[in-house]
Parts: sequence; structure tokens; C-alpha cells
Amino acid sequence: YDDLGEKQKALDYYNQALPLRRAVGDRAGEAATLNNIGLVYHALGEKQKALDYYSQALPLQRAVRDRSGEANTLSNIGGVYHTLREMRKALDYYNQALPLRRAVGDRSGEATTLNNIGGVYSDLGEKQKALDYYNQALPLRRAVGDRSGEAGSLSDIGWVYSALGEKQKALDYYNQALPLRRAVGDRAGEAATLNNIGRAYADLEEKQKALDYYNQALPLSRAVGDRAHEAITLKNIGAVYDKLGEKQKALDYYNQSLPLSRAVQDPLGEASTLVLLMEHWKSLRNPSLAVLFGKQAIDRFQQVRRNIGGLEKEAQQSFLKSKEDYYRELAEVLISEGRLPEAQQVLDLLKAEEYSEFTQRRGETGSETNPVALTPGEEKSNKEYERITGEITATGGEWTQLHAKPSRSADEEHRYNELSDRLTAANQQLQAFLKTLYVSFGKGDQANARVQTIDEQTAGLQTLVGELGTGTAAVYTLVLEQKCVMMVTTPATRVAREVPIGRIALRGKVFAFARSLAGHDSEEDILPKAQDLYNVLVAPIEKDLQGAQAKTLVWSLDDVLRYVPLAALYDGKQYLVERYRNVVITTASVGNLKDQPQVGSWRGVAMGVSRDYDGLGKLEAVPDELDSVVRSDKVPGSHGPVPGTILLDDSFTETGME
Repeated sequence: YDDLGEKQKALDYYNQALPLRRAVGDRAGEAATLNNIGLVYHALGEKQKALDYYSQALPLQRAVRDRSGEANTLSNIGGVYHTLREMRKALDYYNQALPLRRAVGDRSGEATTLNNIGGVYSDLGEKQKALDYYNQALPLRRAVGDRSGEAGSLSDIGWVYSALGEKQKALDYYNQALPLRRAVGDRAGEAATLNNIGRAYADLEEKQKALDYYNQALPLSRAVGDRAHEAITLKNIGAVYDKLGEKQKALDYYNQSLPLSRAVQDPLGEASTLVLLMEHWKSLRNPSLAVLFGKQAIDRFQQVRRNIGGLEKEAQQSFLKSKEDYYRELAEVLISEGRLPEAQQVLDLLKAEEYSEFTQRRGETGSETNPVALTPGEEKSNKEYERITGEITATGGEWTQLHAKPSRSADEEHRYNELSDRLTAANQQLQAFLKTLYVSFGKGDQANARVQTIDEQTAGLQTLVGELGTGTAAVYTLVLEQKCVMMVTTPATRVAREVPIGRIALRGKVFAFARSLAGHDSEEDILPKAQDLYNVLVAPIEKDLQGAQAKTLVWSLDDVLRYVPLAALYDGKQYLVERYRNVVITTASVGNLKDQPQVGSWRGVAMGVSRDYDGLGKLEAVPDELDSVVRSDKVPGSHGPVPGTILLDDSFTETGME
């Protein structure tokens, strides 16, 4: 019954089996039944209930040394954490399960765990790693005749190829998976594959074909109670209608998708719908509403970033890389509305990572995973959204269980009707709330003019610039797909200037300049490239800098601009370094810019070789160089500004360095 998607029927039988297992002292069987009950609750979206049952099963399996069962439960726990997007925990459990699967020769289970690990890496944006795991799982599944699992691997491989832009290859894999899904009666899997095929056709701009597949998937997902995939399919249908210009239809589908993603606690699913809502309202020229949904989307991504904080740096960066365009898109909307501090704060969520990496504070949860800042109006709307969706989530789990029952008792029928009424009311309330947002946030400049600057850190940059001394200006850069934006902050003003240059063209200019410098080209060859970049980065803000009587520029550099040696930019007469002091910062370092170095506690070590070792020649200036850097009581004549130790020639050894 579980495999047929009749979850409540399955639960009824498992719950009859459990007390019998316990009565005869069959602890292995009891654990297996607990595990199966957990699987049903997971499928119904009740993640915590699933974890509770798995947590009861695991110690029993360990007590009776059932390594196969233990591996199964560990893998299932990993699956719950995966759907909750707690990727680090998911990988921990999968990686505990995998060696157990192999030790007991469970090739089917091994394939499942390999495929699950691939799924985590796919969600983290590490597509090649995901593909490696899927391609390990697929032959194992075929070897043991697991057609359902084979279909799952084929569909997952198709998904990776789709994400890599190879749509036809993706369709080939999906079309291998679909008949297998149908042959084994896997209706949930069939719905997922139909949805994936629809997505591929949507990407190929074959919109009607996409809708046909989505409309086949939707009733299947509903029939088996798969609310997560129902939410995805509704969102995808909305996206097609958006492309077709049927904006109201699109909005209706998005508004149906949102509460479902919320109810099954899928932050990435919810974020993908919120991103589409941001783009929807942006296309309808309602930037305030676009910002509201964009900020909610970024918050869900931030939630996942917090969850994966313990993973290796590469995985964290891959996830962020796969989502960074959405951060930039939100920042672009904010900039277009003159909401510069908020745009700066959104970009800071991308850039703070650089500071953490530089200082090797890899274990800390820094500002890069903080929630995005909200205006008071946005905060009020968010609280109402959380309240209504909380009611839907609380009601939905119990309603889904009763809805799945083929027959209900009188009490159950009464409860089902009561929950149905509550769920209908909550959904109607959500739809009404979403519709009122358009009015609440207004259409144009009048509403936008009321938006308050909210982030103290970014707003504080203006005060900080003033405190750093007369003549200091901060220049914050943003590289977008079709333009480059420079935001200038002085003690008195904040302005944004745009240059119509695409990201690809800008990257070409930067790398041409960098190659020219690295290749030791002549000044005659370098200057035109230096001036070209000056015209992009400095010329548009020249009057702003002159008005501020700027002498020191504090730069926060985005994207490819991090590779630009600012001092070498050329205005046709002078290098930038001849006109300004240039300081490059990361956003995490802003709070420390006024700190005085505690030089009194500094100590140093100066090391060098002056003698001719192995025919390498003498370096006669080295002793004087060391003496002028470090001051040591043991070396007469040393006079450097830093007290410490000097290791010269024979004393410059591994033992000496200790």
C-alpha cells in the first residue's frame, strides 16, 4: 500500500503490526516497522514525526546488531534532513549509512545512499559531483533489478543535465525513466518525472508542451498526497503562464504553490516561488512588491546557508554561486528605486564570505548568513504571512492523513470536515492577504518615497565616512548582466551612477588589462586599457568625487572588479594613485576601520640568508635589511621598529624557528 501511494492504508497495517512485534519481543521486526512508519510520515510531510520514529528504531537495530536495518534508518534520517535542507546533517547520516550498506553487501541500499548523496550535491549546486554519485548508483540499481531505483537515478541524471543546459540530453534520460516509473506503479515518481519533462520543454520555449506535462503531473501528485511536488508543479505552471503574458493566471498558481512549500517545510521550494513572484511584480513595474518577495526569497537562501555552515567551504561556495544571481537581481531592483543602503546590505550577504575566508574564521556564523533587513512595512507583512502560513502548516498535516484514508469513522469524518473548513479559511485568508499587498505597497514613487532606510550597519557607513576624516568617500560597486553600478557614499550624500556595459564585456576589459600588466607589456600598450576601465569605474562618478573634495576612496569591489589594480587606472593624464589614496575593503571590515593598531604588543621575527650556499651566491645586503626591520637585544646594531628575534644564516633553521 505504501508503494501504491495509499499512505493511510499503509499506516493502518503498520500500526497493527507494531504491538504484535513488541508482544513477541521481536526487536528487529519492531525496528523495521518503526522505520516503515517513519517513511510514511516523511512522505506525508510530517518530518518531525518521521524523525521520532526513526530515532526509536535506530537504538533497537544497534542493540540486535542489525547493520542492514541500521544503515536503512540512517539513510532515512538523512533523507528527512535533506528535505529540510539541512545539508550537512543529511550528508553526515548518508556517510554513516554507506559503509554499512557495503559491509553487509546490500547493493540496492548502497545504490540508494549513493543516489541520495548525489541529490544533496545537486541541491548545493555541485552538479559534477552529483553526476558522479548518480553514475555510481545507476549500474548498481540495474544489476539488482531495482527498476524503481533505476528510474529515480535516470530522472536525477536528467535533472543535472537540464541544469547544465543540456536539455535534449535531459529529455533522453527522462524518457528512459518514465516507462519504468509507470511499469512499477510509482505514481509519485511518475509525477516527478512528468514535471521534469515539462520543465525541460519550458526551458526550450515549447510552452504548450510544458503545460501538457505539468497538467499530467499535477493530479498524480495530489492523488498520492505528495504536497512537495504538487507545490513545484503549481509553481512551474505559473511560470509558463507568466511567459505567455497571462499574468493573473500566473499569480493564481504562485499563490497556490506558496502555502504548500511552506507546509512541507521546503525552504528552497518556497524560495523558488518567491523569486518568480519578485520577477513577476518587477515585470509589472511594481518594484516595492518585487522587493518584498525578493527579500523573503533571500531569507530562505540564508536559512539554507546557515544549515550548511559546517560543510566544506567548496560546498558552501557552490550553493551560494548557484543562487547569487537572485541576490544581485534584488539589489538591482533596490538600486532602481534609490534604496541604496538596502541594496548594499543584500550585496554584503554575498561579500562577507570573502572576509571570513581571509581571516580563516571558517567555523563562525558571520554576517554572511544573517537575515536580510526589512523596512517596517515589510516586517509587518512578513509577520502576517508567517501567521497565516503557520495556520496552514499546523492544519495541513492532520488533514492530509485523514484525506488519504479510504474510509473514515464518524469521529474522523467530523474532524476531517472541521480541518477542511479551517484549511479552506486559512487558504482564502492567504489569497486575500496576497491580493492586498499590491494596494499596501502601492504602484509608484509615492509609495517608494515612504520606504525607510533600515539597516544600521549600511546606513552607518555614511557616518563612518565622515568620521574617517575630510575628503573620504566610499565607492560601492555592483556588476549586473547588462550594466555596472557605482554607489558613492559621502558624509552628505548617497548617489548611484550606471554604465551600460554587460558583465561579459566588463570581464573582457578587466582580464585584458590584467594580462597586459602580467605580461610586462609596454606602457604604451597598457595605458589604453587602463583608461578604458577608468572610463567605466571612475569617470561616471568624477563630479560626485570632486563635489565631495575626495582625497581617499574606500572601495568595495564586486565580481570581476576584484581583479582590478585600482591605483593603475589612468584618466589620460594621471594614474588614479596620483589623485587619490585607494583603500579596498570587505563589508565585514567596515566596523574596524577606525581601530588603532595595538603596536605596543607586537613582536616580530626576521629571517634571512646572506652567505653563499650551494653556489647560489652571496646576498650581502640581507643583514642590514633584517636589522632595519627587527630590533633584537642579541644582535648589536639592529634598530628596526619592531622588537623581536633575528635569525641569520646558520641560526635560520627549523629548530631556530621553534
